[in-house]
Amino acid sequence: MSGQAGTSDSALVDAIELDVTSGDYPELSRVLAYWHRQRRDRFAPARADIDPADLVESLSLQAHYEEAVRRRTPMLHLILLSAPDQARSYVRLLMPLSEDGATVTMLMTVDSKQQNTKALRDYFQQAVEGRR
Repeated sequence: MSGQAGTSDSALVDAIELDVTSGDYPELSRVLAYWHRQRRDRFAPARADIDPADLVESLSLQAHYEEAVRRRTPMLHLILLSAPDQARSYVRLLMPLSEDGATVTMLMTVDSKQQNTKALRDYFQQAVEGRR
């Protein structure tokens, strides 16, 4: 299923539904298998059934999340992805949430909708020059 949202004055959002059983993304397949085990005979697991410690190997940028919990304040990161055939960068905002007003009980994350190509170019230029 594909969906688009947006108007001529706003950014375009496009999504294409992929087959979750394809196995094209092994790390995501492992997380999906965990989700299925935790849900048992229900349509979905409860939040209490999911232990992030069980998913440490699959959680990207775990250190950023841990730091946001430790600091108890919003954090903004430039995420740089590099593969032999493509490169991408985006910005991720992490914001703590609290059920009791004292303890971070969850993080809200929002990723930028567009690539930050200047930051990506700058980062790789610094890497080439040996400054990273």
